[in-house]
Amino acid sequence: MHMPTLLSTAVLLAALAPQATPQAGREAYHVTPVEMLEVVGDYRLDDGGRLRVSQQGRRVFAELGGARIEVRPVAPLVFVSGDRKLRLVFTPMAFATGVLVTRTG
Repeated sequence: MHMPTLLSTAVLLAALAPQATPQAGREAYHVTPVEMLEVVGDYRLDDGGRLRVSQQGRRVFAELGGARIEVRPVAPLVFVSGDRKLRLVFTPMAFATGVLVTRTG
């Protein structure tokens, strides 16, 4: 089983508000199936929490502490929330994938 790990994280509980969703008309990047294999999974966070990234059809979701937010790809292995406050940058490594989670704004 592919077990992602976390490179580093910022506080993101506030960024994972259930009401936040991407807005139509934002720039889009087409994610390849290989990229999605690198992204989807569970990530252990520095603070002991877990980030889960899941896919439903063409939609991608980030989940933490019971909150779930849709994120959209904007570049290879880079996803942002509709309000641009959450950014996930994935880094493939040998036998794992790291993710840098940042909160902006």
